[in-house]
Amino acid sequence: MRRIQLICVGLAVCVAILAAWHLLSAGSSRARGSEHASRLHGQAPSLTVDVAARRWTPPAAVGHAIKPSAGELARGTSVVSTALDVRSYSNCCDGWALAFVGGAQYPAATEDRGASWHIAGPRLHIDAAQAALAVGEVGVPSRQAGLSSGRVAFFWGQDNSVVDLTVDGGTTWWRVMLPGQIEFVGNAGRTIFADAYGEMEHGGSTDVGLWQYFTTTGRRWRATSVVKP
Repeated sequence: MRRIQLICVGLAVCVAILAAWHLLSAGSSRARGSEHASRLHGQAPSLTVDVAARRWTPPAAVGHAIKPSAGELARGTSVVSTALDVRSYSNCCDGWALAFVGGAQYPAATEDRGASWHIAGPRLHIDAAQAALAVGEVGVPSRQAGLSSGRVAFFWGQDNSVVDLTVDGGTTWWRVMLPGQIEFVGNAGRTIFADAYGEMEHGGSTDVGLWQYFTTTGRRWRATSVVKP
C-alpha cells in the first residue's frame, strides 16, 4: 500500500513539472514570435519627439517721429499725378500714394478722388542714401476689417523692416523698425498690425518665424504671443 502511495506522489510531481515546462515554453515562444513579428514589420522602439510649439512674447518695438529735414518739400505742396506710383483709396474721395520727387519719396494725399494731390508728410526715403528705409507699398485701413478712415495710412517696404505710419492725416508720421522683412501691413478695426518674417534671439537661441506687431498710434508696437515650432 505504501508503495502505491509513493508511486502516485511521484506521478503528481512529474505532471507538475511537465505543466510548468509547458507554460515556460509557451511564454518563450510567444516572446520569440512577438520579436519576430516586430522585426518582420520593421517595428522598433519609437522615440517620441516633443514637437509642441513654444509660446512666448517678443519684446515691444518703439516707433520714432519722422521730422522734416532741410531742403525737402513742404507739406501741402502740389504734386502732379505722373510723379505718383502706388495709390490706395480709403473711400471714394480720400486716397494716399507714394510720390517720387527730387530723388526722394514722399507720402501724398488727395481729398477729391484723385483730381489733385499734395505732399502729406516728410521725406520717407532718399534714393541711394537710405536703402534700409526704402518703402514701396501703400496701405489704408480696410472697411471690411472694421475701419474706413482717410486720416490713416501706412507705407512699408517688403525688402526691409521699416513701417511708416500716420493716424492723423499726415500731421505726424511714425517710423518703426521691426525684427525681419515686412510681409504685410493691415488693420483689425482701429488697430494696425504688421507681419515681419525674420530672426529673433530668445533663450540663448535664434528663433526664425513670422512676428506680428500691433499699434493704435504708431509709437508703441506690441507683439502677440507667437507660436514657434
